[in-house]
Amino acid sequence: MTVYISGAVSGTIDYQERFHLASKRLARLDYIPIDPCALPHDHGLSYEEYMKEDLKALLCCDRIYMIPGWEESRGARFELATARISGIKEIELD
Repeated sequence: MTVYISGAVSGTIDYQERFHLASKRLARLDYIPIDPCALPHDHGLSYEEYMKEDLKALLCCDRIYMIPGWEESRGARFELATARISGIKEIELD
């Protein structure tokens, strides 16, 4: 089962570490994590172009995992709304 990882990126300094840790944790639980920070982006993209690429990845997943603190992120809120509208259920980790 593929799981898209969503969380706050803009305005944070440790987002890559948080996404990487979430990815490792999901993999230990036998999920296939999709970390948008690890996608082969063209690093000259605008915010909107990054979001479009990330949404394409999200829509190919079975579930979404929200990293704690996601509520403050406009992009993460949009990803969760997109997941819900598309029937992609959220998973929670203890």
